[in-house]
Amino acid sequence: MSKYLSIEMIFDSINKTYKMRSEVKDEMIEEFISDFMRSGIVESTPNGDVIERNEYKVILQLHFGPVDDYRIQTNTNNRDLTMGIICGALGYLKSNPKIDTKLYKLN
Repeated sequence: MSKYLSIEMIFDSINKTYKMRSEVKDEMIEEFISDFMRSGIVESTPNGDVIERNEYKVILQLHFGPVDDYRIQTNTNNRDLTMGIICGALGYLKSNPKIDTKLYKLN
């Protein structure tokens, strides 16, 4: 069975919920999440209106085999707090010798 790390990020704008799912190489995971969280603009409309994120719901799912499945979820309006929760959880998982996080061949 293939092993991978997948990220599902959900965020709400004023009137629409956006969902993004991606698979990211282990060495790029913090940078990927950081870039996502720092980017406050979701999209611009043709008439120049900007839709900004006002809530962050980040779900990080790590699949290491047929039975190991780790799920970390945080819901917060605070970008820095969300980044801290996710990166702290990643740090814990990476420091656990029973968990091999360097397993990813991705798009």
